[in-house]
Amino acid sequence: DLPWHQMLRWVMLGLGMLMISNVQYAKVPTVGFRSVKAVLGTLLVAGTLVGVIFLPQKFFFPALMSYVLWGIGRTVLIGLYERLPGREDETRLTRRDDDDPDDIVERRERRRRRHNRLTDGSTESPEDPVA
Repeated sequence: DLPWHQMLRWVMLGLGMLMISNVQYAKVPTVGFRSVKAVLGTLLVAGTLVGVIFLPQKFFFPALMSYVLWGIGRTVLIGLYERLPGREDETRLTRRDDDDPDDIVERRERRRRRHNRLTDGSTESPEDPVA
């Protein structure tokens, strides 16, 4: 009874925008019987196959929308968690993809100086072991 021909335009536009976003989605779970996680993954995959085979019209849309919403919600929660006070130092140490280019050049210079000092035969320990 809903105007699907109009609603699907907006759904497709939203999905298209999500394709070019930084939202990370879950991968297909591991299938197997060696661990509890693998058994749960097997049950999820089997349940999905049963739903697709026996209830395709009632299963596809809710399952895929829950997958999309799970990815969005997970990304939002991770982003909020990284912004908590006191997480700046830990985030800066673990994430190097957004480092300042000057910091990267400085690290390379320290690494080069340390390498030159160690290859020249000096027995001194490096001043910065984590670079």
